[in-house]
Amino acid sequence: MRWIEPIDLKQWADTYFCKFQLQFYIKELIFSTAKLDSIEFINFPSGNDVNTKGLDGELKSKYNTKYIPKGHSIWEIGEGKGIKAKADKDYKKRTNNPNGYVPKNCYFIFVTARGYTKKTDWENEKNNLKQWINVKFYDASILADWFNESGVVSYQLAIDMDKYLQGIKALKDYWMRWCRTRDTELKPEILLANRDNEKKYVEKWLYGEIADNGKKDRLIIFANS
Repeated sequence: MRWIEPIDLKQWADTYFCKFQLQFYIKELIFSTAKLDSIEFINFPSGNDVNTKGLDGELKSKYNTKYIPKGHSIWEIGEGKGIKAKADKDYKKRTNNPNGYVPKNCYFIFVTARGYTKKTDWENEKNNLKQWINVKFYDASILADWFNESGVVSYQLAIDMDKYLQGIKALKDYWMRWCRTRDTELKPEILLANRDNEKKYVEKWLYGEIADNGKKDRLIIFANS
């Protein structure tokens, strides 16, 4: 089930919220879909910090994934209209005025929540200049696929978009609702008491040390209540 579609992102791009949170969600997608312990450095200012000077995003990763290159990558993010002009401007700015990095040793990735049908032509045009290791353009269609790689980040954005997800609740939301009563708030230690083996099992599953292909990497838990 896809919770975030390209049309959702295109509509979101017209909102005031997108301007301040798109970089936050890119960072969340990186943390959620990167290989374990692969992030060496990451900086994606969001909220009020998006108006500060500097890079929209910078990342150093030990490993490749589908959307994250291995090595040093420079990210520029645009939410406004006239997206090709913005992409061209950011590409030229980051190529001609490097700030502590060498373009030929880095990847350049431009991201927008809007759609752009000629993104492949734009990538080819810039890559033919051979000024960066590789140049990528992520628009709404690619971002929607990337969100589909992470259920927790997709859920978070869908809630922020006021999309109703019937029968679905994030674990952290369920916990916050369950642990709070009128007079007190239960601590995780209460549930972990005398459950060292169960805790270790879940930790191994989270780190990928336990996998059951029949469950498609899901952890299924049964309880009496």
